[in-house]
Amino acid sequence: MPNTSISEFFKQKAKRAQPPRDWRARKKAFVNDVEALYRRIAKYLKGAGPAVSVEYSDTMLREPHVGEYPVREMLLRVGDERVVFTPKGINIFGAAGRVDVRGERGDGMLVLQPRHRWCVVKSTRPTLHVVDLTEKTLGDLLQEIMRP
Repeated sequence: MPNTSISEFFKQKAKRAQPPRDWRARKKAFVNDVEALYRRIAKYLKGAGPAVSVEYSDTMLREPHVGEYPVREMLLRVGDERVVFTPKGINIFGAAGRVDVRGERGDGMLVLQPRHRWCVVKSTRPTLHVVDLTEKTLGDLLQEIMRP
């Protein structure tokens, strides 16, 4: 049973409170990390030649506590098929950011880990299991979510 008064309880809580987050800096870092991700993916796709095209479109993200901010989506076209990379935000459980990947046969997810490390989500249950983003792991993800 607690032995402190409510005013003492809140004083103690205030002492332990974490400093406020710099949402502006986190948003800017996330947008930069997304752009670096897109450059990396484009580099992986260079060998595919003219069969693959990449386009970008501007969109706005809106997150609680963070507010609204601009970010780009990436559209990958292969023949008549499309794969869309859509940033989802920075308030992500177990990660510093997330980009959803939607294909015609399914969806995938990329998450931003510490030290600007992008990973492919292999599973979320029973626990989060990720692998580093490489040309191979991106290829595996695309094969799972695109038509054969």
